Amino acid sequence: MNPIRNSCAGLITAAALAATLSSAGLAAGTYDINVVLPLTGSAAFVGQGERDALLALADQINATGGIAGDKLNFIFQDDQTQPQLAVRLASTCP
Repeated sequence: MNPIRNSCAGLITAAALAATLSSAGLAAGTYDINVVLPLTGSAAFVGQGERDALLALADQINATGGIAGDKLNFIFQDDQTQPQLAVRLASTCP
C-alpha cells in the first residue's frame, strides 16, 4: 500500500466532497468533516502534509464565504499509521 498515493486520493476526495457540499444547498450550520490520517508513526510525514493541505483548503473556502454561507471544518483523527486503527476510527465517525 503506497501511503503517498492514498494520501493524494484522500485529498482529492475531500476537495470533491467540499465542492459537492457547496452546490448542494444543505441545511445551515458548520460542515464538520471527519478525516482519519496518520499524524504520528512512520507515515506521519504524509498525514501531516495532508492535514496542512486540508486546513489551507478550509481557510480558502471559509474566506470566500464558506459552503452556502456556512463554515467548513475538518475534524482530524490520528490513526497512528496503523491500518486496523484507521478502519476502527473511520467506522466510528459520527
